[in-house]
This record gives sequence, structure tokens and C-alpha cells, in this order.
Amino acid sequence: MSLLRIALDGPGGSGKSTMGKLLAKKYNFTYVDTGAMYRSVALYMDRHDIPLDGASIDVERIMEQVHLRFAWSGDNQRVFLNEEDVSDAIRTSRNSLLTSRVATLPAVRQALVQLQQKMARLRSVVMDGRDIASVVIPDAELKFYLDASAEVRAQRRLEEMEQNGVAAQFEDVLREIQQRDYEDTHRQHSPLVRVPEAIYIDTTSMDADSVFNILCQHVECYPQLPQQEV
Repeated sequence: MSLLRIALDGPGGSGKSTMGKLLAKKYNFTYVDTGAMYRSVALYMDRHDIPLDGASIDVERIMEQVHLRFAWSGDNQRVFLNEEDVSDAIRTSRNSLLTSRVATLPAVRQALVQLQQKMARLRSVVMDGRDIASVVIPDAELKFYLDASAEVRAQRRLEEMEQNGVAAQFEDVLREIQQRDYEDTHRQHSPLVRVPEAIYIDTTSMDADSVFNILCQHVECYPQLPQQEV
């Protein structure tokens, strides 16, 4: 069976999720939002008042209680945590900061990476995150690294939050973006990195259509593009 695995890495707000969904829809591949998976675990731990120091808790036991799945609703992919739709709850500023801490816990990363790798073995996927090309599917056929200035990414995140009815200040969102960048690039386990073979795309001054067209050009040039899945 011919598979095409597309890895989209980059910092928060660089457009990975938007592009991942568009690519998956165009080519009828499976879209795997790994960030949503970590966010969901962070939400679960926060709701259950589980400390995030990683020393005084049994993370492996907690992960056995976390069940995740994705489901499409029109053009939007919804995230379910133990059968509850948490698509909006995982996008708050508080949960974003907690996610960075949860993502440093080795047992959490191990459990989610194994699940992600299983998905990538079964179907053609578009997978976005921060360590996709470096850790999750280092043998992916296509690897991209999307980037943008922190200010532009903060503005995009602010607009997204406002569209979802969440009030926020630009300065607060920018500070959150910068803090998340630092934590993602300095964490001990699977930090955010750009692998040498990844195609770099700076989206700072580009609209979504322009970025999408560039990505599609590379996908269409792949010599063994699988037939669209049904």
C-alpha cells in the first residue's frame, strides 16, 4: 500500500493546523492534530487537579484514563476527550500554558507518540506539531517547517480567539506566544526543531491561500502521490 506522510512542524500560530486541515481535505488524507492531543491531556490533568511536577504523580496511570478521538463536523475537526467535545475548552490561554508543561512529561509524550505513529502506519496522514519530522515520523515523505514572526502569530491567535468569543489583549497573547516558544525550544524531551531536510516556509507576509498553494505544489510533485482515500 502506497502511503504519503506529510509532517508540518513549526511554532504556535504559524499556520500548521489551518494548512494541515486544508491539505487533508484536498487529498482526503487523515489529519492528525497532535497539538490538540497534548492540549486535551493538559485539560484532563487540570480538571482533576493533578500537579504537573512529573515527580509525585503516576503519569502512566493517568494516560490509561485518557481516551482521545477526532471527528469531522462540516469543515471543522472536533476533538473528543473521553467522549466530551473539548475543541473549544483546549484553546484557552490557561490551557495553552499548561500544555507546554504537560508536553515535557516523558510518559505523556511516549503514549501520544506511539498513538501518532500507529496512525501514520495505517493511512496517509497530514500531521502537525513541533516534533513530527524529528521524532514522530522522521521517515515522512514530505516535511515542512512553517514559521512567522511572534507578532504576526499573536495577531492570528487573537483573531481566532475573538472569533470564538474569547476576549483577550494583544500584549497578553504575544507574551503567551513568546513564553510557549521558549518552552518548546528549550524542553529536554523532543524540543521544537527544524530538521535540515524540511522545506522552510515563512508565512509572516503571506495569506493562507499563498501558503496552501506552495504546499500543494510540493505535494503534487511527489512522484508516488497515492490515490485519494475513501
